[in-house]
Amino acid sequence: MLDGVPKIFIHSEPDHVQLGFYAGSKLKDTEGLLVGKGKHVRHVKVFATKDIQTEVLEKFIKQVL
Repeated sequence: MLDGVPKIFIHSEPDHVQLGFYAGSKLKDTEGLLVGKGKHVRHVKVFATKDIQTEVLEKFIKQVL
């Protein structure tokens, strides 16, 4: 949360983890990693640590903070 407003979430499933963004529909996503069909929320699914694209995730985080 930032100033009382939720910005980022982490959600786990048996086979993957989601790193989500409450205002994800407004994020610049040049890599096409964000998924979701909600009005605002988008997330990135990570199935293995080797799949983590650190630089891209950092760009998303900087955009919402």
